[in-house]
Amino acid sequence: MGQLLREEDDRQLSTFQYDALGHLSQQQQHQAGRTFTLKTLRYGSGHVVSLRNGQL
Repeated sequence: MGQLLREEDDRQLSTFQYDALGHLSQQQQHQAGRTFTLKTLRYGSGHVVSLRNGQL
C-alpha cells in the first residue's frame, strides 16, 4: 500500500512528504495563487514535537 503524495481538485492542489518511518512530515496546499505549508517535527517512534504553519 502506498502513501498519498498528491491530491488535486478543481480548487486546490495538496502535496505530501513523509519521513523515513513513513510519518507525514510536510503538507502543502496550493490555492488561489497562494501556498500554505504545515510541517510536523517528530522524534523517536513518531511522537510529535512541533507543528509549524507558514505561508511560502
